[in-house]
Amino acid sequence: MFARIFNRKRRPKKAASEGEPFKKETVEVLGQSMAFTDTGSGPPLVFIHGGISSSYLWRDVIPRQAPEARCVAVDLIGTGGSDRPDAAETDPATGKVIPLGWQEHVAYLDAFFDALDIGNDITLVLHGWGSIIGLEWARMNEHRLRGICHLEAITRPLAWPEFPESLRESIRRARSPDGRWYVMESDECFEHLMDTQVRRSLAPDVQAEYRRAFGHPGEPRRALLSALNLIPANGKPQESAALVKAVGTWFKQTDIPKLLVLGRPGYLVTGRTRDLAERLPNQTVVTVPGAHLLPEESPDAIAFFLSLWLHHLPSAPAEVPAQEKNR
Repeated sequence: MFARIFNRKRRPKKAASEGEPFKKETVEVLGQSMAFTDTGSGPPLVFIHGGISSSYLWRDVIPRQAPEARCVAVDLIGTGGSDRPDAAETDPATGKVIPLGWQEHVAYLDAFFDALDIGNDITLVLHGWGSIIGLEWARMNEHRLRGICHLEAITRPLAWPEFPESLRESIRRARSPDGRWYVMESDECFEHLMDTQVRRSLAPDVQAEYRRAFGHPGEPRRALLSALNLIPANGKPQESAALVKAVGTWFKQTDIPKLLVLGRPGYLVTGRTRDLAERLPNQTVVTVPGAHLLPEESPDAIAFFLSLWLHHLPSAPAEVPAQEKNR
């Protein structure tokens, strides 16, 4: 049904990237500044980006939702316009220092929701690496959810052959002795991922914003090194693999309404991963052209499908379940 409706002739809309600059605000969260955009009114619709991007990824999807939802897009801690915390830990699989683990990211996200008084009846829109953070938060706060839209999400630990070849190369190099240089000191990793995760040429101003959000060489780029070290591959890091397995088990059991946006040809969600993703319960599945950065290639289609799906969603429960209150 969605595809038939979308194929009707519609008036083209001006992309946000061609109009006013994407403006961000900041809020203090756990002693750090987190950047975000907050526009529109209505039930909260929270956009969470992946490892190589920032809230800027959603700039052309949000305008269609803002008239009927409070659209909040966050720069995850350590990315985009948010602070880069000094706190660090060691990845047990590689022995390399990384700034934050999954649970720390989730704690920042949870505190961010409190700082903005997001409340309940929340719909999450999750992309890529950030989907793990969003789904872990969702698993612990199911009573606050209205629905989950996911694009190119990581919902189970992957074996090496299941990763795209280009991402396998970046993960392995990030975990090698020259990992810091490859990710943090040179532009090689960033350019390699951008070239393989989006199929169309990005406008110069869009490229400039991605580079600005990526940060200057050195510590500002540690977030990407962290992301590449935290992604579970062949069961390592074990802690990451266990978390993603738990999150994936919850996601395939919960009846929370879901919207799966598949890419054609896709990047992470292909083959068996795609087949399993399509089987999740209480889910609507749509397909748009694109590889990994789907909002860069098909923002209008994603915005349309998201808006249509939201119109059919019931509200979240008004009361917190007893088991949640007693935690």
